[in-house]
Amino acid sequence: NEVKKIQGHKDAIRALSFSPSDLKLVSGGDDCVLKLWDFETGREERAITGHHWDVKCAEWHPTKPLILSGGKDHKVKIWDARTGTCLDTVHAHKNTVRAVKWTINGNMFVTGGRDQKIKLYDLRRTAEALVTFAGHKNEVTALA
Repeated sequence: NEVKKIQGHKDAIRALSFSPSDLKLVSGGDDCVLKLWDFETGREERAITGHHWDVKCAEWHPTKPLILSGGKDHKVKIWDARTGTCLDTVHAHKNTVRAVKWTINGNMFVTGGRDQKIKLYDLRRTAEALVTFAGHKNEVTALA
């Protein structure tokens, strides 16, 4: 049974993440756009642009109105969910960013890419990864 049907992207949807309250939803897709939705009404609240190629992953911060997104443009972006403003752009990988994940406390985040690497970043200092995990034999498509 369908709980809700929401339409709005012009191409394939690659990412979905609920806000901590479950009242909002972010979606991202091959149209290079993130969309914020009011889940109860199904209404689009905001379209966020800034990735220059497909959005492949997105995740809402566990406690704050922040969204991480990653894409085929090799970048991770940190967005203010209230305004749609890009707060930071991280040149994280040498190929498509396939997965992003906040740590439980939200002070750090992890990225996974088609370049077969996983990188850990501190939210307060994103210029350089704290740790890079190499050695995967294929692209990293999921983080848990």
